[in-house]
Amino acid sequence: MAGGFNPAIRPEARSANVLALATESEIRRAFDEKMERHVKPLVNRVWRVDLRQHSGTHFVRYASGNYYTPHSDTGLHRNDRYFTVVCYLKRRLRRGRDQFPSTQLSGSRRARVKQPFFPSTYVHGAEPVTSGEKYILVSWLTGPASGSMDLRPLASRHPCP
Repeated sequence: MAGGFNPAIRPEARSANVLALATESEIRRAFDEKMERHVKPLVNRVWRVDLRQHSGTHFVRYASGNYYTPHSDTGLHRNDRYFTVVCYLKRRLRRGRDQFPSTQLSGSRRARVKQPFFPSTYVHGAEPVTSGEKYILVSWLTGPASGSMDLRPLASRHPCP
């Protein structure tokens, strides 16, 4: 454990440090409030789905050399995740941008958004940080969901010119 963070190292997939946030922490309370006031209503409006819960909130530090290979946040043991929410806290770094191969978007386009969210089925990853650090909060909107939603990648629904 380094500075309260637990190493999340699986060399074939990921190298970063993770800190689970206590529910009563000030950062967690502020994040939860933004989720309730802004993110959940926006997901409901844009995707026409009502997800009332979020879970798994944690703080991630990507130091120089850290990365996350492309993956989705759903799978055999993660079938309750509908949307991934990433809140960028510090992004003064070289490389280390987030990638969304299935949507043809990269972190440079997403970086303009303070708190992006995307369907957890989207393949995404983090390029290796070559200098500096990246800090993020990450959480998942979880189901069951009411309503209907189209989880095809954005690029396939709204092609970019």
